[in-house]
Amino acid sequence: MPTNTTARSVGDVQQIQITVTHPTSGISTGSDCRFLVKTPAGAVAAYSTGDTGFASSTAGVYTMDITTTEAGDYRWRFESTGTVTSSTSGRFAVRTVAVST
Repeated sequence: MPTNTTARSVGDVQQIQITVTHPTSGISTGSDCRFLVKTPAGAVAAYSTGDTGFASSTAGVYTMDITTTEAGDYRWRFESTGTVTSSTSGRFAVRTVAVST
C-alpha cells in the first residue's frame, strides 16, 4: 500500500494521482471508476468520475483532491472496471495545525 510520509495539516488538500494501464496496450480508461476516502473518524465517502474533486483530464489518468477536515490517518482506495480492471490504495497523515492566525 503506497504511503505518503509527508504529513499534511488540517485544511490542506491532498491530491492523489492514479494512472490506469493495460498490460499490453498501455494507458487505458476504465469504464467505471470510483474513489473511496475514509476519514480518521471512520466516515467513508465514495466518488465517481466527474464528482467534485475526482477527475480525469487525460485518458487513463485520474486525480482526486481530498480536502482534509480533521487530524489523523486518512485512507483511500481507487477502483476501475471495464477494459482494465484495476485497484490501488494508500493512506496519508494529517496533523493538527500548530500555529493559526
